[in-house]
Amino acid sequence: MEYKLDMSMMFAMHDALRRELVQVTRIAALRDDDPGQLLRAALGWELFKKFLLVHHTTEATYCGRRCGTV
Repeated sequence: MEYKLDMSMMFAMHDALRRELVQVTRIAALRDDDPGQLLRAALGWELFKKFLLVHHTTEATYCGRRCGTV
């Protein structure tokens, strides 16, 4: 697929967000009595949400229709 803009950084960010979500999910799915595990998952989730919000806000603000395909 051909794009009007260089989309490599956006695709890299999408890949990074997917990897982080898998990691947070893996930590949250661990079943043990360690409260630290749940805390790490919660902190990871909060960080993920912040990065996702920044990413989507940036896409909406700076990319808009210009990010469409040719």
